Amino acid sequence: MVFESDNKRTFISVRDLQFSYHDTVSDREIPVLRSVNLEINKGEYVAILGHNGSGKSTFAKLLNMVLEPSAGSIVIDGMDVTAPDVTEDDVIALRKKIGMVFQNPDNQLVATVVEEDVAFGPENLGLPSDEIRRRVDKALSFVHMEKYAKHEPHRLSGGQKQRVAIAGILAMMPECVIFDESTSMLDPEGRQNVLELMGQLNREKGITVLDITHDMTEASMAGRIVVLNNGRFVMDGKPAEIFSRGDELKQMGLDVPQFVAMYQGLKQAGIPLPDRLNASVQDCIEAITAYYRNL
Repeated sequence: MVFESDNKRTFISVRDLQFSYHDTVSDREIPVLRSVNLEINKGEYVAILGHNGSGKSTFAKLLNMVLEPSAGSIVIDGMDVTAPDVTEDDVIALRKKIGMVFQNPDNQLVATVVEEDVAFGPENLGLPSDEIRRRVDKALSFVHMEKYAKHEPHRLSGGQKQRVAIAGILAMMPECVIFDESTSMLDPEGRQNVLELMGQLNREKGITVLDITHDMTEASMAGRIVVLNNGRFVMDGKPAEIFSRGDELKQMGLDVPQFVAMYQGLKQAGIPLPDRLNASVQDCIEAITAYYRNL
């Protein structure tokens, strides 16, 4: 399973995307996304950041056609998946390209044995048994779950279940994986394991990663952050650029990561630390350590 990254090619293009749901109580349409525009290149690692109710999970489900937009277009790898003549086969082809890992792994596990669960997707593609076996073994090895191949999924921890869910997506050999609040139900260890896998998928396999989250520290691991607020994208840039706008983030119910807040606090206290960082924990640690070593 080797995926080549081409950062110059647009993989996802969204134009004037709108989505509303019908409120049966008031009998009116409630807008969730309002004329959203966004482009994501192949091989990017992008965090879609927003507070609860901002529309980010709706956006994720639209990209995989779990939901259909009220208006606008979504072009995936050159194919307009919202065109009137799109067929069911086209949607199936789309879901081969874009896999989704949901918040609750129990909603994604379908078999009673781990390796059978991972094999479910490739089997539905009609692949020969030897190819299915190869994909299952490689996917389980990548997520470090090969020794659990014969285990029952329901006996695993939350983090282990999420890794099995990721293996099931990998076995389909997608070009993009969307993580929809995939770490929010996990304990710290399980969460860290899944975050490390996100980075590995992007770095080692060239897979386009979209992380839908409201967690600022998690978003800091991406190469690019897009902020969604009240159904519109209002910020787009590198983590350091986004976190430099802390006051605006607070107005949207968000905040900067704790390590960034600490760094900014030290600067405000008069410690001459560098202005420009990559907004990573390691970057902040190295800058602070270098300052104190030079005292």
